[in-house]
Amino acid sequence: MSDDCFEVVLHHGGHFIQNGSLIYSDGETTTWVCDPDWWSFFEIIGKLKEMGYHLVKELWYKVGKGSVLKNKLKLLSDDKGALHMVNIARRNGNVHLFVVHTVFEAEVVDNFLEYYPLGDVNNEIGNGNVEVQGQMDCDSVCIGGNNVEAELQDDGINDKEVDPKL
Repeated sequence: MSDDCFEVVLHHGGHFIQNGSLIYSDGETTTWVCDPDWWSFFEIIGKLKEMGYHLVKELWYKVGKGSVLKNKLKLLSDDKGALHMVNIARRNGNVHLFVVHTVFEAEVVDNFLEYYPLGDVNNEIGNGNVEVQGQMDCDSVCIGGNNVEAELQDDGINDKEVDPKL
């Protein structure tokens, strides 16, 4: 690792709010100590994916000092911006990076079967890749044109192993 490592203050899990001044609200802060020899736009994306941010919409980095964000943010979209971040960190002691990401909320379904009934025998599920033969007692399943044999006991526990002829 290089001796001239720099510090990135990552603001994530929140969102920007404009209420007289621009602020990043409801987020967390994580500090990264980074080697400039390995720093790149795709390295940043990789680190964010490791943290669970798979759908990053935008990355913004702060180009000035102070707590005010308005007119001090620049969109990070390539290695040129990543190298600019290194220079800012060397000049200011650190650089602030803000993550704008897609937020998913789980949908709670009270009665799953009401929305997704079992249906008729030989229903196709998905794009025709899976075919279920039988409703409650499943004798075989067709996956990608290959039959897989299985037997179920009354308690729903698999009596046989799945035939590995896929």
